[in-house]
Amino acid sequence: MDWFAEEEHINYDKQFLMFCCDHFNLHGDASFHYASAAKNSGYPALKERNNRFRELIVPLQQLGVTVETSGRKTQFSVKSAEIRDKLQSLSDSAPKDWLEEAGELVAEYGQVWMPDINMARELRNCLSGTSKEQNAAAWCNWFRRARLPALQSSDYYLIGKNRDGEERLAPPYTGIIQ
Repeated sequence: MDWFAEEEHINYDKQFLMFCCDHFNLHGDASFHYASAAKNSGYPALKERNNRFRELIVPLQQLGVTVETSGRKTQFSVKSAEIRDKLQSLSDSAPKDWLEEAGELVAEYGQVWMPDINMARELRNCLSGTSKEQNAAAWCNWFRRARLPALQSSDYYLIGKNRDGEERLAPPYTGIIQ
């Protein structure tokens, strides 16, 4: 199985692997149980999650995780630190969410546009929203379109500066300049 290949499962796979890693790092070789929902539950999202969970059992076994299933309960255990390290490196290789990437880029390059643009404040607004009219979804959409390209590429200028602090003195002052 190619982990993180399917866009719609990335978040679930990441969360499940992070939970496994955190559990085994905290409790060593102690096992944990997962109880799936009843098959006839009326919630499509729950059915989809249970299906994805069943699809992950074989790849986890291939990594060396011991998986025992009994009815609706599944028990996971890892007896070796080597296997825990494999799980951790797999979890670390998961693609980053754009908000995680934005946070790292704001920390690295956000000060370039100060005081005109406060990227850290704008990212906080993106995560929480500022009022009923400016909710988090609207801020996220705006930030992703208007600010993220400038943080990701030195070819993108915002108010006449790129992320490296180079100034552009002739129009256009905003956009990709090559």
